[in-house]
Amino acid sequence: MVKWKTPRPLANRFEVDRRKLPNQLYASHVQVLNKFVEEIANSRYANASVPWFDSAGGGVNARLLFLLQDPSDTALSGTGIISPDNPDKTADNTTYYRNKANLNPSEIVHWNVVPWQIGKRNKDEEVIKAIPFLLKLIELLPKLEVVICMGVYATRGWNIAFPNNNCLRGWHKISKPVELSLVAFSCPHPSDQSLKGKHPEIDGLNPEEMVEKTLENVQLLLNWNKIIRGV
Repeated sequence: MVKWKTPRPLANRFEVDRRKLPNQLYASHVQVLNKFVEEIANSRYANASVPWFDSAGGGVNARLLFLLQDPSDTALSGTGIISPDNPDKTADNTTYYRNKANLNPSEIVHWNVVPWQIGKRNKDEEVIKAIPFLLKLIELLPKLEVVICMGVYATRGWNIAFPNNNCLRGWHKISKPVELSLVAFSCPHPSDQSLKGKHPEIDGLNPEEMVEKTLENVQLLLNWNKIIRGV
Protein backbone atom coordinates (compact mmCIF):
# COMPACT_ATOMS: atom_id res chain seq x y z
CA MET A 1 0.00 0.00 0.00
CA VAL A 2 1.34 3.43 -0.98
CA LYS A 3 2.09 5.76 1.91
CA TRP A 4 0.95 9.27 1.03
CA LYS A 5 2.12 12.54 2.59
CA THR A 6 -1.29 14.16 2.10
CA PRO A 7 -4.90 12.97 1.66
CA ARG A 8 -5.71 11.65 -1.85
CA PRO A 9 -9.44 12.36 -2.46
CA LEU A 10 -9.34 10.97 -6.01
CA ALA A 11 -8.22 7.58 -4.75
CA ASN A 12 -11.94 7.24 -4.03
CA ARG A 13 -13.78 6.18 -7.18
CA PHE A 14 -17.02 7.79 -5.99
CA GLU A 15 -15.25 11.15 -5.76
CA VAL A 16 -13.78 10.68 -9.22
CA ASP A 17 -17.23 9.97 -10.63
CA ARG A 18 -18.71 12.96 -8.79
CA ARG A 19 -16.13 15.38 -10.21
CA LYS A 20 -16.82 14.07 -13.71
CA LEU A 21 -20.53 14.76 -13.55
CA PRO A 22 -21.64 17.42 -16.05
CA ASN A 23 -22.52 19.87 -13.27
CA GLN A 24 -18.90 19.65 -12.10
CA LEU A 25 -17.04 19.54 -15.42
CA TYR A 26 -19.11 22.44 -16.71
CA ALA A 27 -19.49 24.42 -13.50
CA SER A 28 -19.25 28.15 -14.18
CA HIS A 29 -15.59 28.52 -13.14
CA VAL A 30 -14.34 25.61 -15.30
CA GLN A 31 -16.84 25.51 -18.14
CA VAL A 32 -14.75 27.49 -20.62
CA LEU A 33 -11.64 25.51 -19.64
CA ASN A 34 -13.24 22.13 -20.20
CA LYS A 35 -14.72 23.31 -23.50
CA PHE A 36 -11.10 24.14 -24.32
CA VAL A 37 -10.14 20.55 -23.37
CA GLU A 38 -12.66 19.29 -25.91
CA GLU A 39 -11.06 21.53 -28.53
CA ILE A 40 -7.59 20.19 -27.76
CA ALA A 41 -8.79 16.58 -27.73
CA ASN A 42 -10.25 17.04 -31.19
CA SER A 43 -7.04 18.54 -32.56
CA ARG A 44 -4.71 16.55 -34.81
CA TYR A 45 -2.08 16.35 -32.07
CA ALA A 46 -3.83 14.99 -29.02
CA ASN A 47 -5.53 11.76 -30.14
CA ALA A 48 -8.19 12.44 -27.46
CA SER A 49 -5.69 11.89 -24.62
CA VAL A 50 -6.51 15.10 -22.73
CA PRO A 51 -7.78 14.92 -19.11
CA TRP A 52 -10.21 17.48 -17.70
CA PHE A 53 -9.56 20.55 -15.59
CA ASP A 54 -10.51 19.95 -11.96
CA SER A 55 -13.64 21.69 -10.66
CA ALA A 56 -12.12 21.57 -7.16
CA GLY A 57 -9.50 24.12 -8.27
CA GLY A 58 -9.73 27.80 -9.03
CA GLY A 59 -10.61 27.49 -12.71
CA VAL A 60 -10.85 30.85 -14.46
CA ASN A 61 -10.66 32.59 -11.07
CA ALA A 62 -7.16 31.24 -10.39
CA ARG A 63 -4.38 33.60 -9.38
CA LEU A 64 -1.75 30.87 -9.68
CA LEU A 65 -1.02 28.25 -12.36
CA PHE A 66 1.00 25.12 -11.62
CA LEU A 67 2.35 24.13 -15.06
CA LEU A 68 3.94 20.69 -15.39
CA GLN A 69 5.07 18.57 -18.37
CA ASP A 70 2.31 16.23 -19.57
CA PRO A 71 -0.50 14.13 -18.03
CA SER A 72 0.46 11.21 -15.83
CA ASP A 73 -0.91 7.70 -16.40
CA THR A 74 -3.14 8.32 -13.37
CA ALA A 75 -4.60 11.51 -14.83
CA LEU A 76 -4.99 10.04 -18.29
CA SER A 77 -6.38 6.55 -17.74
CA GLY A 78 -7.12 6.56 -14.01
CA THR A 79 -9.16 9.59 -12.97
CA GLY A 80 -9.30 11.49 -16.25
CA ILE A 81 -8.66 14.75 -14.37
CA ILE A 82 -5.59 16.97 -13.93
CA SER A 83 -5.65 17.43 -10.18
CA PRO A 84 -3.38 17.71 -7.13
CA ASP A 85 -5.81 15.24 -5.54
CA ASN A 86 -4.83 12.39 -7.88
CA PRO A 87 -3.44 9.22 -6.29
CA ASP A 88 0.08 9.53 -7.67
CA LYS A 89 3.39 10.63 -6.20
CA THR A 90 3.77 13.80 -8.24
CA ALA A 91 0.34 15.07 -7.19
CA ASP A 92 1.06 14.12 -3.58
CA ASN A 93 4.38 15.99 -3.60
CA THR A 94 2.74 19.02 -5.22
CA THR A 95 0.07 19.11 -2.53
CA TYR A 96 2.64 18.65 0.24
CA TYR A 97 4.72 21.66 -0.84
CA ARG A 98 1.60 23.72 -1.63
CA ASN A 99 0.31 23.13 1.90
CA LYS A 100 3.71 23.87 3.41
CA ALA A 101 3.67 27.27 1.70
CA ASN A 102 0.05 27.89 2.83
CA LEU A 103 -1.14 28.41 -0.74
CA ASN A 104 -4.91 28.40 -1.17
CA PRO A 105 -6.13 25.51 -3.43
CA SER A 106 -9.14 27.56 -4.51
CA GLU A 107 -6.76 30.12 -6.06
CA ILE A 108 -4.81 27.56 -8.09
CA VAL A 109 -5.32 25.85 -11.44
CA HIS A 110 -3.21 22.86 -12.52
CA TRP A 111 -2.23 22.07 -16.11
CA ASN A 112 0.54 20.76 -18.38
CA VAL A 113 2.61 22.51 -21.03
CA VAL A 114 1.74 19.54 -23.29
CA PRO A 115 -1.94 18.80 -22.56
CA TRP A 116 -1.81 15.29 -24.03
CA GLN A 117 0.45 12.44 -22.96
CA ILE A 118 3.77 12.51 -24.81
CA GLY A 119 4.55 8.82 -24.48
CA LYS A 120 7.43 7.82 -26.75
CA ARG A 121 7.21 10.93 -28.93
CA ASN A 122 9.95 13.55 -28.95
CA LYS A 123 9.41 15.88 -25.98
CA ASP A 124 10.84 18.99 -27.61
CA GLU A 125 8.67 18.52 -30.69
CA GLU A 126 5.54 17.97 -28.60
CA VAL A 127 6.25 21.10 -26.57
CA ILE A 128 6.45 23.13 -29.79
CA LYS A 129 3.17 21.67 -31.06
CA ALA A 130 1.46 22.60 -27.80
CA ILE A 131 2.56 26.27 -27.72
CA PRO A 132 -0.69 27.61 -29.33
CA PHE A 133 -2.72 25.86 -26.64
CA LEU A 134 -0.58 27.36 -23.87
CA LEU A 135 -1.05 30.83 -25.34
CA LYS A 136 -4.82 30.34 -25.47
CA LEU A 137 -4.94 28.96 -21.93
CA ILE A 138 -3.34 32.12 -20.53
CA GLU A 139 -5.98 34.18 -22.34
CA LEU A 140 -8.65 32.12 -20.56
CA LEU A 141 -7.24 32.92 -17.09
CA PRO A 142 -7.89 36.66 -16.64
CA LYS A 143 -7.04 36.76 -12.92
CA LEU A 144 -3.72 34.96 -13.24
CA GLU A 145 -0.80 36.59 -11.40
CA VAL A 146 1.86 33.88 -11.11
CA VAL A 147 2.85 30.79 -13.11
CA ILE A 148 5.11 28.09 -11.67
CA CYS A 149 6.82 26.15 -14.46
CA MET A 150 7.77 22.90 -12.78
CA GLY A 151 10.48 21.04 -14.67
CA VAL A 152 12.65 21.53 -17.73
CA TYR A 153 9.95 21.12 -20.38
CA ALA A 154 7.33 23.32 -18.72
CA THR A 155 9.99 26.02 -18.40
CA ARG A 156 11.14 25.53 -21.98
CA GLY A 157 7.61 25.74 -23.34
CA TRP A 158 6.80 28.86 -21.35
CA ASN A 159 10.01 30.62 -22.45
CA ILE A 160 9.26 29.86 -26.11
CA ALA A 161 5.65 31.02 -25.80
CA PHE A 162 6.53 34.17 -23.85
CA PRO A 163 10.01 35.32 -24.96
CA ASN A 164 9.50 38.71 -23.30
CA ASN A 165 8.48 37.20 -19.98
CA ASN A 166 10.83 34.26 -19.41
CA CYS A 167 10.85 32.31 -16.16
CA LEU A 168 12.73 33.65 -13.18
CA ARG A 169 14.53 31.15 -10.95
CA GLY A 170 11.82 30.71 -8.39
CA TRP A 171 14.11 29.87 -5.49
CA HIS A 172 16.01 33.18 -5.67
CA LYS A 173 14.76 35.27 -2.76
CA ILE A 174 12.59 38.23 -3.74
CA SER A 175 12.76 41.25 -1.46
CA LYS A 176 10.19 43.47 -3.18
CA PRO A 177 7.20 43.09 -5.52
CA VAL A 178 8.02 42.12 -9.09
CA GLU A 179 6.79 44.83 -11.44
CA LEU A 180 5.06 42.51 -13.90
CA SER A 181 1.34 41.83 -14.26
CA LEU A 182 2.15 38.13 -14.70
CA VAL A 183 5.24 36.58 -13.12
CA ALA A 184 6.64 33.21 -14.21
CA PHE A 185 8.88 31.21 -11.91
CA SER A 186 10.75 27.98 -12.71
CA CYS A 187 11.59 25.18 -10.30
CA PRO A 188 12.22 21.41 -10.46
CA HIS A 189 9.47 18.98 -11.41
CA PRO A 190 7.72 17.58 -8.29
CA SER A 191 8.11 13.90 -9.23
CA ASP A 192 10.01 11.63 -6.85
CA GLN A 193 12.56 11.01 -9.59
CA SER A 194 13.27 14.72 -9.87
CA LEU A 195 13.17 15.57 -6.17
CA LYS A 196 15.06 12.60 -4.80
CA GLY A 197 17.26 11.61 -7.72
CA LYS A 198 20.98 12.25 -7.95
CA HIS A 199 20.77 15.79 -9.24
CA PRO A 200 23.50 18.37 -8.64
CA GLU A 201 22.72 21.24 -6.32
CA ILE A 202 22.00 24.61 -7.91
CA ASP A 203 22.80 27.77 -5.96
CA GLY A 204 23.63 25.50 -3.03
CA LEU A 205 20.12 24.00 -2.94
CA ASN A 206 18.82 20.52 -3.68
CA PRO A 207 15.63 20.07 -5.79
CA GLU A 208 13.32 19.79 -2.77
CA GLU A 209 14.71 23.02 -1.30
CA MET A 210 14.30 24.77 -4.65
CA VAL A 211 10.63 23.78 -4.87
CA GLU A 212 10.00 24.79 -1.27
CA LYS A 213 11.64 28.21 -1.64
CA THR A 214 9.86 28.83 -4.95
CA LEU A 215 6.47 28.29 -3.36
CA GLU A 216 7.44 30.51 -0.44
CA ASN A 217 8.24 33.26 -2.97
CA VAL A 218 4.92 32.68 -4.69
CA GLN A 219 3.01 33.10 -1.44
CA LEU A 220 4.97 36.26 -0.67
CA LEU A 221 4.25 37.71 -4.10
CA LEU A 222 0.53 36.89 -3.96
CA ASN A 223 0.30 38.54 -0.54
CA TRP A 224 2.05 41.67 -1.82
CA ASN A 225 -0.30 41.76 -4.80
CA LYS A 226 -3.33 41.63 -2.51
CA ILE A 227 -2.04 44.70 -0.68
CA ILE A 228 -0.97 46.61 -3.80
CA ARG A 229 -4.01 45.77 -5.91
CA GLY A 230 -6.50 45.67 -3.07
CA VAL A 231 -7.61 42.21 -4.12
